[in-house]
Amino acid sequence: MIKRLEIFIFFISAILSINAQQLEKQITEKITAVKNIDEIVEVINSYHEKYPDSTKAILNSIFGLASDKFNTGDRPFAIELVESVKPLFPDRIEIYSVLGQFYYYEFNRKECINNFNRCLEINPEHKLSKQFLDLLTFVPENFNVPEKLMTKQMLLRPLRSSDVELDYRAVMSSIDHLKGVFGPDDNWPQEDLTIEDDLRALKNHESEFQKRVGFTYTVMNHEEQECLGCVYIIPMHAKEYEAQVFLWVTTDAFNKGYDSELYDAVKEWMKNEWPFSKVIFPGRDMDWNTYEEIQN
Repeated sequence: MIKRLEIFIFFISAILSINAQQLEKQITEKITAVKNIDEIVEVINSYHEKYPDSTKAILNSIFGLASDKFNTGDRPFAIELVESVKPLFPDRIEIYSVLGQFYYYEFNRKECINNFNRCLEINPEHKLSKQFLDLLTFVPENFNVPEKLMTKQMLLRPLRSSDVELDYRAVMSSIDHLKGVFGPDDNWPQEDLTIEDDLRALKNHESEFQKRVGFTYTVMNHEEQECLGCVYIIPMHAKEYEAQVFLWVTTDAFNKGYDSELYDAVKEWMKNEWPFSKVIFPGRDMDWNTYEEIQN
């Protein structure tokens, strides 16, 4: 009897799953067939009234269209669409989470914070919201981010995508030496890393710097003709610490003693010019096992 009941439940679940998928497909086809957001909202509202228990399928259709628009460049349409259907689903955390992420990539700090705060009102343990709010409040709004740091042998300044050739040359010259910079299980950099891969990474770091959610500095010689390494200042996402700093120098620079020079200089820099009281350097002043425990 138990096996028959289990089979019956499985059969019914499969039917419901198929119906949900079919409904989502149907809604997607209808809302992509119209271009006017008011008409889309009417379609969504009609399905919401007719299928009140199918909110997930409805939202998936909305988010699918909005994401397509956002990723293909029509970001205002994507944001307006989700904002327009928000009153229909006032307590769905997914709505505010998606809007928060949209506003984050649009550099709209205020609306991003508002939406992620709303997520935490719905669910105080919403991890993604906490992480984004950590990013957005990483440094105070009135904090002037340092433009450079000079040491005896090195110059630190914000990393730019235009640095890709020097940066790529530095990374590829020191692949074995750099393994484990971000943790014993991290496999960066790979031997098949391309300059295009590196350029994408540099653009991401540049964007993070502009958003003030992470600060990556290139380490150059004083003439800025050679990249000697890199410094990354990012949020920790842990109550015990405010920021974490990773840094590396090339094999050649390491052999010249530049690693200790850079480490000592950045430690003092963090104390004197940055607004953090609790900073760690993973793998340096904290062992990786302790770091992983804190992260978890």
